[in-house]
Amino acid sequence: GGTLHILAGGSVSGRGAVGSKLVMDGSLDFDWSPSNMAVGSGGFQAGATSVLNFNIGSMPSGNWDTLTVSGPVLAGGTLALRTGPRSFPQLGDEFKIITGSSVGGAFSAVTVNGVPAAAQVHVLYGPTYVKVIVTGAITGVEPGAELSPGTAPRLASTGSLGRPVFALTLAEASSVRLVAYDASGRKTAVLAEGSIGAGTTRYSIPKAIAASGVTFVRADVEGSSGRRVLHAHAVIVR
Repeated sequence: GGTLHILAGGSVSGRGAVGSKLVMDGSLDFDWSPSNMAVGSGGFQAGATSVLNFNIGSMPSGNWDTLTVSGPVLAGGTLALRTGPRSFPQLGDEFKIITGSSVGGAFSAVTVNGVPAAAQVHVLYGPTYVKVIVTGAITGVEPGAELSPGTAPRLASTGSLGRPVFALTLAEASSVRLVAYDASGRKTAVLAEGSIGAGTTRYSIPKAIAASGVTFVRADVEGSSGRRVLHAHAVIVR
């Protein structure tokens, strides 16, 4: 096929070949399952208004989206990273999400599950690839786990002995501050701070700060029904 131009406000989604050249000023979407989209030798160009939605999950299982381009790649716009249900990356994971014959440009913004990435990820632009490196705690959003309106929020430890994970379940969008502490009471990480939507969100403890012992997590949650303080802990064995 020839050139496919997605205008601002438009979108293309799915997997497989989409043409010999893709000019993106709108939204690029993949399926939740690992997907690959392929563009021919004409190359791929992302404009300032484009939003590229990539799902990243478990690196060992190969659970992330990829864009394979036979020609040149020009990055731009927003890179919007999302984690799939019950599958989220760990500190140090590396995801090569885009490959091409050459790579130029850069994304003007990067988000993770709709929130500015801050220190969660680093985007590395190689000569023929774009790679996402996980540098902080990543949240995993689990759809379908909503609570009934008025139900109290919950915080629980759900991870294994070697991979501590805390699940925060909210019945409504709330202002949340989620902080991890070690056994001495020293703050080791701020896992979340800001507005969190309804549903269950999972937070992993970065390996760099999670030594063997007990990790405690405190959640300060404020919604329309008032403020609550929740606590949970996990035993970590390295």
